[in-house]
Amino acid sequence: MRLSLVSNAAIFALPFVMSTTALAQPSDEQRYREWRRRESNNCMNSTYARDLDGRHKPSRESLWRCVPTYERTHSAFGANYFRFQPERPELAEALLHAVDRRDIGCVADVLAGGAEINDTSSSGRVPYGPALHISLKSNDWAMASYLLDSGALPDGPNGYKALQLLGRNAPDCILRKLASRYFDIERWNDAALVFSQLAERYPADATAAWNVAVSFDKQGKKTQAAQWYTKTLERDPHYLNREKTIAARIAQLHSSR
Repeated sequence: MRLSLVSNAAIFALPFVMSTTALAQPSDEQRYREWRRRESNNCMNSTYARDLDGRHKPSRESLWRCVPTYERTHSAFGANYFRFQPERPELAEALLHAVDRRDIGCVADVLAGGAEINDTSSSGRVPYGPALHISLKSNDWAMASYLLDSGALPDGPNGYKALQLLGRNAPDCILRKLASRYFDIERWNDAALVFSQLAERYPADATAAWNVAVSFDKQGKKTQAAQWYTKTLERDPHYLNREKTIAARIAQLHSSR
């Protein structure tokens, strides 16, 4: 059986996606539309989008202006300082400082200028990092979304996991992206943990259950995988026209325990 993660677009087919004719009252429809608007906005920021629009490769000067020590260094060395490219520790400081200030323009510039997205800094001038953890701690979901899309790893060298930084109210868009990132780097157990949060939030969503099942199956956890494949069919008996394949996989998992 070929196991694959269902795409983020499919994951978003949550149980709240229903025909508006099924809603009992106009007020229900209004609440539903407001919920969907808030959910879609959690991982987007119009100001960030404007700052990212039409950006070009950053100059050395624009990179230096993002480095926290720029003013002091520029006053000491003058314009000649821009002849040199910032080095990796300076770019790391610039990235962490920009994320902490919610300056998406500098974040984009220093990443384009060679900053390593998962770097940390022990200089004491900026938060330790990594950048993704800074954004998650401050509930800057749009920044976290941008960093995950740009290749940020969920866990840092300080031993902290992104999962430890998420509150119970983390938006679905972040959970989906984080789970998919864990899945992409084959961190099956962490992927299962995050996907299960989505599956518990939306007990009628078959896609969420499927992704939990696949994550457990990848780990060789047969009992949990069989349980979640079963839940997938309970939520949608004809899930993606795979009911026979899923039923066969459930039987195979039970027989091999």
